[in-house]
Amino acid sequence: MVEGNVGYSTGFMGHGGRVICLGDAIGSVGDSLWEGSVWVAGEIRTLGVDAKVITPSAEEVAEVESLLSGLGVDAAGCDWKQVVSGQKLWYFEARDAKKWLMI
Repeated sequence: MVEGNVGYSTGFMGHGGRVICLGDAIGSVGDSLWEGSVWVAGEIRTLGVDAKVITPSAEEVAEVESLLSGLGVDAAGCDWKQVVSGQKLWYFEARDAKKWLMI
């Protein structure tokens, strides 16, 4: 959990867990993510390779806000964005390498 902004390539190649950012994500957030996720309460300036933003479910938001509350952080009402893998990097095929490199 980061109470401020996160920098370049936060979550790079994450294979699990969550990075929770209460500020902005400066650049290339979630680059080459696999199974992890990056939660951002502020602005996302740019996404990394094969990353996408999804709207988390109400249940997921409640879970994150409960976790933060247990740490003494009131994050109720944040405009959460969740950065996850676009899953295009998961399926590399040598015969299609040029396309894969363009992701």
